[in-house]
Amino acid sequence: MEKFCENFNKYWNKALKPYSVDYFSRLSISDLVELKKVVSSINNIITIKTSLSFVEVLFKSELITEDIKKEMVKNIESTSPNSNGYDIEYDDQDGVKILAEVKCNIPVKDKGYTYGKKQSEGIINDIKGLKNKKKKSKISDVSDFYRFMVVLGDNECVKTAMKKLIDQDCIDFGSHSKLSELDKNKIHIVYIPYQDIDINNSLVPTEELP
Repeated sequence: MEKFCENFNKYWNKALKPYSVDYFSRLSISDLVELKKVVSSINNIITIKTSLSFVEVLFKSELITEDIKKEMVKNIESTSPNSNGYDIEYDDQDGVKILAEVKCNIPVKDKGYTYGKKQSEGIINDIKGLKNKKKKSKISDVSDFYRFMVVLGDNECVKTAMKKLIDQDCIDFGSHSKLSELDKNKIHIVYIPYQDIDINNSLVPTEELP
């Protein structure tokens, strides 16, 4: 996470000259190539921050303990969002088993009420992976996990776009007081509002991170 932020700050400090308003005209091809890398970093940051907000949802719902929360946060902040497997994998000796995929796509069709083709394919594939196991994941049996599809945004556009892609095996997360109340046979859809994401702070103190 620190590397992503370092790359982001390094690029903008170098490329954006404070005395110029027409920033684009001052960018070279090399700058644009670097900008492309930064955009990838932005996507990673959004995925990480949305993942952290999901952990906070589980904690505030009292579905996980503070110790489990801290462990999940450490795992998220020390693992690349592009790693093989699921965005969030948690399996402890006490039987708390959580799998989650995190999608931060913004619907781009039908005035924002429908995901684009590649966006839709990605979401559908992730739902299938939660149902049946991902080929590249080390987890052999997903049926014993509580499974979640975490989606950035809780507005009407996002929810409408998602409803066009999910089936009867997917249900809204809703409100629960115990993890055991959740149905392990279902994929729980969790919508994370933009305003619930703190872009600047981690959910655990920096000194506690590995």
